[in-house]
Amino acid sequence: MAFALTHDELGRLYSAPGLEQYRAEAIIARLLDGETFPALCYNLLEAPNAGETDPDYAARLRAVLSRLGFPPGYVSSVR
Repeated sequence: MAFALTHDELGRLYSAPGLEQYRAEAIIARLLDGETFPALCYNLLEAPNAGETDPDYAARLRAVLSRLGFPPGYVSSVR
């Protein structure tokens, strides 16, 4: 997914409780049509332990994916 957000919007988004461990990394994003552009990708500083889950986050992510029209099979696979 690619979204156009301002630096202020990103700052507010990633200052929410529970997101303290995410850090921005500069990337080159490629759209389905082949267009590329510089972007920021937020990643965890450390990968979660095997089997570690966050049901609340997964539910919120499924809701966003559904609103964006992702295939139902993909949406239901997010755990």
